Amino acid sequence: MARLIRVCLCVISFWLVHIVIDLVKPRNLCEKFIQYESLLDTCQLQYGYNGTIGRQFRPPFDFMTSLNLHRMKLANESYNAKDTDFTFVMAASRNHFEQSMDAVASIQENFPDNRIVYFDWNLSKLQREQMTKWCNVELRDFDMKLLPTYHEYAHKIPRYQSMKIQAVALVLVETPYVIWADASVRFLKSDLRPQIALAKQNGDLVFFTRTEIHSTFAVTDPNTYEFLPTDLSQQQRPIHVQSTSFMLINTPEVFHNVIWWWLICSLDKSCIAPNENTHCFPNTAINNMTEYLGCHRCDQSVVNVLVSNWFNFNQSRYFLSEVERPLIKIERFKSMKLAVKQCEDQEFASHPPDSYIGTR
Repeated sequence: MARLIRVCLCVISFWLVHIVIDLVKPRNLCEKFIQYESLLDTCQLQYGYNGTIGRQFRPPFDFMTSLNLHRMKLANESYNAKDTDFTFVMAASRNHFEQSMDAVASIQENFPDNRIVYFDWNLSKLQREQMTKWCNVELRDFDMKLLPTYHEYAHKIPRYQSMKIQAVALVLVETPYVIWADASVRFLKSDLRPQIALAKQNGDLVFFTRTEIHSTFAVTDPNTYEFLPTDLSQQQRPIHVQSTSFMLINTPEVFHNVIWWWLICSLDKSCIAPNENTHCFPNTAINNMTEYLGCHRCDQSVVNVLVSNWFNFNQSRYFLSEVERPLIKIERFKSMKLAVKQCEDQEFASHPPDSYIGTR
């Protein structure tokens, strides 16, 4: 009996030591990760809201460091951004390539001096060749098979949605001024001053579209709240913004409150995509604000929780309503109203920087 007790104690001690090591290791890696540019004041691995602390994240810091994500640029809080300072970031798979051509053309038409970083999410060889002479477009490889969570996904859409913030973060290594655009986004005008003013006044993050047909609560799997606690009653209000397009100035404040948590959540499938059913259709049989629809919007669900928590559920601080003359519209097809501009002396496509995923 005494021998059995000693064996049991040894086993328990072994597991306790490993539990402690597992708890300390992510924090040590985090300290190493953030020390380069002092992105964070302290190593934060658990998100907190109103005294409630979420589950601890275990980010793949070695992977993140290999992509130079510890070198993300931070904007000075007294920045004076102009329209031309922003880099447009987008990505598409081969079945959304033609749709994305209209997005590129609308950016070229309205922002001819801005560069466009376009991530290849499994384009065909022919599609890549088409892009080599697109004016101001820099094609980046993104080998998603290298992502630590790649094989955890059964479906493509939630995997793509989780990668959006990763693409943005890769460009933040080069510039703190970024505008994300889905393939369905069409820019209608060239004046970003209202959005820049709202960003500077509040929190350096502005979304361009929203929906009032459902709440964040209705389209967010409850498991995400284990990592990102929030006020569930407030999440049942009609304040859901869409992540199809947004402006981001990466100041320390927006990094600490949104970007950091969005990024490490995206690298943990149980946070970003605990439910791979992304088909969130309004249900006339139930209340689409106060009842859960059984689906999950992945990146959109996560960023809505983060920004609404940060801005105390005041949507006017991170969304600019422009009813009469909006900045963008959404078209989930190729209209061919504008042609992509071609440049023979294209400078961007052949000179990608070091921070990208994979090579071809």
